[in-house]
Amino acid sequence: MAANQVTVATPGPAGPTGLIYEGLWQSGSVFQVRDLVRYTDNNLYVCNTQHTSSNANNPTADTATWTLFINADDAFQWGTKNKYTLIGDSLGNTGYSAKHQALQAQDWAQLTTDAVRNDANTADVGYSAKSWAVGGTEVTTTASRGAAKEWATTTNGPVDTSEYSSKAWAIGGTGVTTTGSRGAAKEWATTTGGHVDTNDYSAKEYAIGTTATSSKTYATKTDGAVTGTDFSSKAWAVGGTNVTTTASRGAAKEWATTTGGQVDTAEYSAKEYAIGTTATSAKTYATKVDGAVTGTDFSSKAWAIGGTNVTSTASRGASKEWATTTGAKVDGGSGDYSSKEWAIGTTATSSKTYATKVDGAVTGTDFSSKAWAVGGTNVTTTASRGAAKEWATTTGGYVDTAEYSAKEYAIGTTATSSKSYALKVDGAVTGSDYSSKAWAIGGTGVTDTASRGAAKEWAIEVSGTV
Repeated sequence: MAANQVTVATPGPAGPTGLIYEGLWQSGSVFQVRDLVRYTDNNLYVCNTQHTSSNANNPTADTATWTLFINADDAFQWGTKNKYTLIGDSLGNTGYSAKHQALQAQDWAQLTTDAVRNDANTADVGYSAKSWAVGGTEVTTTASRGAAKEWATTTNGPVDTSEYSSKAWAIGGTGVTTTGSRGAAKEWATTTGGHVDTNDYSAKEYAIGTTATSSKTYATKTDGAVTGTDFSSKAWAVGGTNVTTTASRGAAKEWATTTGGQVDTAEYSAKEYAIGTTATSAKTYATKVDGAVTGTDFSSKAWAIGGTNVTSTASRGASKEWATTTGAKVDGGSGDYSSKEWAIGTTATSSKTYATKVDGAVTGTDFSSKAWAVGGTNVTTTASRGAAKEWATTTGGYVDTAEYSAKEYAIGTTATSSKSYALKVDGAVTGSDYSSKAWAIGGTGVTDTASRGAAKEWAIEVSGTV
């Protein structure tokens, strides 16, 4: 079924019978309710009561039997009254006829010889669509107006006495072409050899022209400055008069590749600084091992694997020495040890010693990780110490002469353990503290005891007090 289709299963009640036109009223006719007749005044009347007609009950004489349906004169006026003629009908309505409205619509569509007038023909109210489209009296070449066609195509002057058409602004026209502060789009795009608006140049002239200082000149000129101290891209790139080997200048190519001398009478090129011999180069800073590059600056290689005045030298030493030297300090008697010596050596107190020594302290009261983990001299069963393993598993006595291990507190018998607090039923664990089991199902000092009693007693006792 279509979305807008409705099916009526049970029709509603029938509406009233429509009007039945009986033609001219005649005396002696039988008229039924809702019969429609035309009387001699040309008006249409509708019958209200069944009757036989006579002159005494004709539509104009008997308003109870007949009701005026359409006033013929009103209908005639509303349909055919001439343009600009005000109507006043029998019901007191005023206005203008359909003919007037049609002719007004026609004026709004196509009148080009004048403005469209108001309904009373007392004033102009506007111009037709055709006037605004292709032109007409008081629109064509009129201040603040102008037709659409004029705004599109006029090239022989302004459209509305002050502004110009799209075409004039696009390709030129009187008052636009080569005119101060104007100029057409085409001129601004392509004119060469002179100004567009008596003051400035076109895009093409600025791009490749010779009258203005063009982009092309700024791109390619190498025989001197473009203007003042401004040089072209090419001059700055590969060289040109007053750029090549010139103080505070120099071309990009010179700054990249010149070797054996300065670029701008003061500084060297990237290549000279990279691998040259005139400047102190990056290569020298990378590879020299027979002494300093300058002053106390040494090369990357010297600092990496050693070189004169770096290897075994106070406050210096190469990276390789700092990584691998064992049995002595890297940078002299008052200096320091290598990573390897600190890790596994025997001359310095090494990480290995801090990890594994169990026969006493490493230094002072510092013991190894292993001693603190599984025990060692002056850690095992020592006041305020004890190894992690002792604190976890020792039973039957103290770990550090004062406290018990986790296992002793859990299930031991020397300390009061968690197990005692869980299971003991033969009396208090300590003082008046009883186990969880005693409080749950009973035990000495809890069962049948004043102010106590086990949870089980409180739940099921029926023969006496708990």
